[in-house]
Amino acid sequence: MIEIYSCWGAADNSYEVNLNAGRFKDFEITKFINKYKMGFIASSDGHDGNPGNASYYVDYLSKNEEMKNRSQLGHYLGSGKVAVLCDKITRENVFDALKSKRCYAVTGAPILLSFSINGKIMGSELSGDDLDKGIEIHVSVKGTDKLASVQIIRNGTTIYEKSEFGKEKLNITYTDDLPDRDQSYFYYVKVIQQDGEMAWSSPIWIE
Repeated sequence: MIEIYSCWGAADNSYEVNLNAGRFKDFEITKFINKYKMGFIASSDGHDGNPGNASYYVDYLSKNEEMKNRSQLGHYLGSGKVAVLCDKITRENVFDALKSKRCYAVTGAPILLSFSINGKIMGSELSGDDLDKGIEIHVSVKGTDKLASVQIIRNGTTIYEKSEFGKEKLNITYTDDLPDRDQSYFYYVKVIQQDGEMAWSSPIWIE
């Protein structure tokens, strides 16, 4: 797994929520996804005993001068959380989902996200035999606010985007042109709500 988002900001091209983007351009995450086949998680990166909620002290900023230096947020969004796809919420099933990369990252809001290619869900690896009928991509999103943008990204480049439609739910079926079979590809989905909260699916790889 690799952390695509924390309270410091996003490690993809979501520079609108990353105040450190100018400092760490060489660590832009899409440069490493295909080489290491990493799934996406998000974390709070908080050191104050409030896991999953690095913004715990933000409510006190206007009231308590001492607390001003304790907030780690570089932006207004959530701390970062991991969603896992599993049949039962048990320790064994959750870790199995993480090891299989059946998981996705959210900035904080509990956005529901489903992503598959030719029936294979996020975290899967497809071979040429799986592509005889082309590449059919399915995305389903249920947000906590109206959706502003849903993007399908291939090898770091957006190949499809539905934007500014103002609904909380969306289902997309998109057929991608069959890529060059001599190359490897990764696909993932990025969601942005109108309130700025975001989600990133773990990739699906095609060899």
